[in-house]
Amino acid sequence: NLKINRMLFHFKTPLIDRILIGGARNATKKAGGTSCNGRDSIGRRLGVKKFGGEKVILGNIIIRQRGKRFKVGEGASMGKDHTIFAMKAGHVRFDFDKAIKRQVVSVESEEQWKERCSFYMEKAAARLEELDRMKLERLAQGWDKL
Repeated sequence: NLKINRMLFHFKTPLIDRILIGGARNATKKAGGTSCNGRDSIGRRLGVKKFGGEKVILGNIIIRQRGKRFKVGEGASMGKDHTIFAMKAGHVRFDFDKAIKRQVVSVESEEQWKERCSFYMEKAAARLEELDRMKLERLAQGWDKL
């Protein structure tokens, strides 16, 4: 029996270890374990696609949303996934409805938009004329840099 043990000592293998010692081999690598996190879904690309004043044509998506965060106004409609889209060509308009505390999205025609914005356009044109006049005065006074 001793002779066999000495002979087997030179040819040790994991299987012979188990037979002779009766034990189990220890792991040489640490266990990897499982991960609870490490998964993520792809973003849904929600949000405003066309902002106030932007031109839209029939069928353009204005807002993609979950639920009814924005209310539909004139010239726009809502799809079954709550996407708001244009029902006519024109410009996007955002208004706030105090009664329901929600933004109302509508599409107004080119004529309506020009009429509503004409006051601001006139003020901007007057301001540009004033700046041009000031630049000419400064050049006449001998200013090199404006």
